[in-house]
Amino acid sequence: MTISWYSIYISLSPEGNRIFNGYFSVDNTTNVVQSFYETIDNVTNFTNNILLAVDTYSVPYSTGYPLKNNNIFEAGFFTDNGTLIGVTQFSFYDIQVIEIGLHNTVSSSEYLAFISEDDSKPTSDYRYFTTLLAYDPSSACFNEGTNIMCLNKELLEEYIRIENLRKGDLVKSYKHGYRKIELIGKNHMINNKDKFWQCMYKMEKTKENGLIEDLIVTGGHSILVDDLGENKEENEKIFKGTQMIDDKYLLLSAVSKDFKKLENNNLYIYYHFILENDGNNEARYGVWANGILTETPNKNFFMGQKFTLLENK
Repeated sequence: MTISWYSIYISLSPEGNRIFNGYFSVDNTTNVVQSFYETIDNVTNFTNNILLAVDTYSVPYSTGYPLKNNNIFEAGFFTDNGTLIGVTQFSFYDIQVIEIGLHNTVSSSEYLAFISEDDSKPTSDYRYFTTLLAYDPSSACFNEGTNIMCLNKELLEEYIRIENLRKGDLVKSYKHGYRKIELIGKNHMINNKDKFWQCMYKMEKTKENGLIEDLIVTGGHSILVDDLGENKEENEKIFKGTQMIDDKYLLLSAVSKDFKKLENNNLYIYYHFILENDGNNEARYGVWANGILTETPNKNFFMGQKFTLLENK
């Protein structure tokens, strides 16, 4: 059996506070959820699988009360339109989400039903809207601890760790001066060496490459180069063409021979940010990370990703 890992959060409204954060694994053949792990205060206990065995589960349409008080999720499966999907149960105050389809896809919010404690019939009352997002972390992102070249309060250039940056901080850009951070966010992922966009890649510091520290980024993150060289064919196959920022080519870390794939299943915290763009939401900029020129995304792309935005200090 081969599995894929996904991040998940649940909130009671599209913009509401998250009432559950965690990770789950899915059998790639059957699409059945295999395990669920909860993240509390940014720490995930991967020894505590809160998904119970299939034969302990029954869908409580007739009762409307939680199956177990000490378990957030309980597992089972059913077939809908010929597709085997995972089923979970979530209890929150007086409302119970009893069916949520978890697919091996980027996102899913279907197969929702609601039961209140004093009513045995499902209700679609809009007041109890629940959002479930299960997705592949596919952004081009920096690992926690990456140093970004900035202009500090003393108007001196300084490398600052990305997790310490906030909206309004000045970042040095390639050919466009110092620009304020408009948005910065973070998320978690479990490294998956079988999918380059879900895997971290490392460029090690050498005397030749000018790095101040090893650089770790997701496989979908690019450095900026003058020439793609021998990487051109593979790079353009993935990008479906040539990608540039100003006069530099984007070279994916997953393609570059200077990066090595990290073949582990560790939990990583990744970050990214966008710079003020003068009203052009497609604008992208080059920035220096650990001593090498690399990319930032445009605002439209950033807003389509699932980040926890960092508030001002």
